[in-house]
Amino acid sequence: MNLLKLLLLSVVNGVTAEAELNTRRAADGRHPPFITSYTLPATHIEWPEGTLLVAGSATGSAKAAEPGDTDIIGVLDVRVGANEQSGNVIIHGSCPPDILKSVDNDELVDATAEQIKALKGIGVFV
Repeated sequence: MNLLKLLLLSVVNGVTAEAELNTRRAADGRHPPFITSYTLPATHIEWPEGTLLVAGSATGSAKAAEPGDTDIIGVLDVRVGANEQSGNVIIHGSCPPDILKSVDNDELVDATAEQIKALKGIGVFV
């Protein structure tokens, strides 16, 4: 059992409970990330960490990039469940290329070479 999981064990009213903590992040630590929060569309599929985002229709909002989008504004740092209304987004930092995804007709697909190149333009190093 890893230390983090051990620290999450607790006893409440004589019953031992175990909690899981999702520690998976897109930020890989090679370059300290600058992360901000964006409002997400009212409905969407679950997006994993590493999902590329483009600007939404309202100020401060974002949506998943589609394969042809190269106007990337950031990378989702941690997974957001279906229909969650906000997410933490890396707008400067670093992440591994193999986790980068876009969304095509509600299916996750690998980011294109052009999208990965666009990340460098905003200061997200791959």
